[in-house]
Amino acid sequence: MGIIHILSSSEAQKIAAGEVVERPYNIVKELLENSLDAGATQIKLYIEDGGRKSIRCIDNGCGMSQEDARMSVEHHATSKLTTIEDLESIKTFGFRGEALSSICSVSTMAIATQMHDQHSGIQLSFEYAFLKNTEIISRPPGTDITITNIFENVPVRKKFLKTRETEWRAIFTLVQAIALAHKHVVFMLYHDNQQILTTYATDSLTERVAQIFDRNFSEHFLACESNDLKNNITISGGITHYQYQRYDRNQQFFFVNKRWVKNYKLGQAFNKGFLNVLPPGKHPAGILFIELAHHEVDINVHPRKEEVVFLHPRLIELAVERMVQKRLETETAQRVQTTKHATQESVHYPVYPSYTHAIDGAKHIDLSMLNQTPQSSAFTMSQCKSYPPLEIQQPVTQSAKQILQKEYNYTIVGQLLKTYLLLETPDGLLTVDQHAAHECVLYEQFSSNNNEVTRMQLLFPEIISVLPEDQKTLLSLISELNRVGIHIESVSNSAIAVTETPLHVKNYPLKDLVHDILSWIHESSVIQADIWNAKITKKLYAMMACKAAVKAGDELSKLQIEELLNSLYKTEHRMTCPHGRPTTWAISQYELEKTFKRKI
Repeated sequence: MGIIHILSSSEAQKIAAGEVVERPYNIVKELLENSLDAGATQIKLYIEDGGRKSIRCIDNGCGMSQEDARMSVEHHATSKLTTIEDLESIKTFGFRGEALSSICSVSTMAIATQMHDQHSGIQLSFEYAFLKNTEIISRPPGTDITITNIFENVPVRKKFLKTRETEWRAIFTLVQAIALAHKHVVFMLYHDNQQILTTYATDSLTERVAQIFDRNFSEHFLACESNDLKNNITISGGITHYQYQRYDRNQQFFFVNKRWVKNYKLGQAFNKGFLNVLPPGKHPAGILFIELAHHEVDINVHPRKEEVVFLHPRLIELAVERMVQKRLETETAQRVQTTKHATQESVHYPVYPSYTHAIDGAKHIDLSMLNQTPQSSAFTMSQCKSYPPLEIQQPVTQSAKQILQKEYNYTIVGQLLKTYLLLETPDGLLTVDQHAAHECVLYEQFSSNNNEVTRMQLLFPEIISVLPEDQKTLLSLISELNRVGIHIESVSNSAIAVTETPLHVKNYPLKDLVHDILSWIHESSVIQADIWNAKITKKLYAMMACKAAVKAGDELSKLQIEELLNSLYKTEHRMTCPHGRPTTWAISQYELEKTFKRKI
């Protein structure tokens, strides 16, 4: 008997469903897109436990007849496509006939629907693709679909669901994106019986942005538009002024023919438009709608229709980059002109063209902490202000120098560009990045201090605004935050108070610190206490080391250089900094002589 056999249709359907329905986010996306294809002008979405417990979508669209309602859960049953040639001009969101069928095969589903011109509708109940109940009902026109018991019959898929917070963030971002693309539709979003978002029909994208995001976003929102008549490419939407800076890319939305898409190259082109304007580690925000001929883009390359491929991608990328640059230049010129007119003085807006180069001007650098082990203590803000500047208390002794020279066997040549330390060795030239080296030393000191973070208590707590969901996330991890030196308290539904911070980030804006931590959480798929604590502790130590380390452009004395090299040599993992950048770079004598043609 052969070992190859054909899977049953039900088992094959479960496997195929995994390509379309990977997580609750995918279910919500398919339901919302079907509602929009049905012409809905009002959509209510109810989510429980990040979509893992239940998802309910109610719309006032065209509804379905009793026959169509039964047919809608059949595999590859669709009203939007008849032949493959239709893909070239498809304008609807759902078209494969896989969505409801795939969802139904891995969940319990209830469909209640009624057409506008009918006096009665139908309610169908399914349990893992099997019809359990049919009932004639009367309800408002439109469709109401409820999904529960997701992946209960596919445990191998269910165990890979992410945490409640991660699943919810994905759904919330999805609803934001779809609401941006459909300004005429009223959206109401509920999570665990709490109303999170309500939008109203509008013709203005700026007004829609104000409905969805915080006031700061809308105040810095710059509408823009670009038309490439030669290539038939139209880009509209808006970007934020460079004064508005994000800690992640979660507020960058790209739409192609009104379809929200993920395209790495589009994101790169968008960020290039802001080149040399934003400081490192900060990201711009924007909403761009790209319109082009349907045959110029393939929306069928991804089973969940999340990615697209352009026929001429470079044309699109250049158009995005140039539009962003032009809009920023226009806005800056307008602001300068307005200020000149008001004050008769020229105003220069900050531009950051050389973040990767050395900073001019010598400064006295404090390296005393290299030989100090921080102890847990508490400071008030007033005490910190009067805290005397640290100096090198213990210079490198003669014996230490001899040990260094014996082990390293180097001669300090000097400092290049106030950034790199040049050392002559028997093998050639060794270059040390002073910032990466010092960061490496500090990170190891923080990490080896048994999680005892030196902290300071603020005399006046700082109030920081956050989203309600982000506040819940932070408060649920309050003990883990406290362990790394950060103490927070709830002030209101959308604000927290920071009362204690790590000492080594005292000069780092607390608002930036909190939002950096939130961005780390958003990047993580699991935030269980033990795993998250280890991850967040490492990131916080890396940031503390980065902020406290000497910078490119800081001029060091020979004594400070020797102190830094001594500490670097004692560091176990000294080849790279916590962010992965190399601390040293060696050029052998052979390479030097070959470059100058002394060797063949």
